Amino acid sequence: MQKAGRVVPKDSIVARMSSWETDFSENSVEVYVHRLRKRFAELGVVIRTVRGFGYVMEQATPGTEA
Repeated sequence: MQKAGRVVPKDSIVARMSSWETDFSENSVEVYVHRLRKRFAELGVVIRTVRGFGYVMEQATPGTEA
């Protein structure tokens, strides 16, 4: 949330989360992002995938699907 509006590389997320769990992978990031997308959709926030790089969190615009 601190980096809303900026692209966050997936490997950066893995590195930060690995300090919490010993076996954290890119697949784990995808699972968490999927869950967060559902929760944030109700708040008008979307998490977009930047293919080959990472994710960006943005405010939803009318007609945008989560």
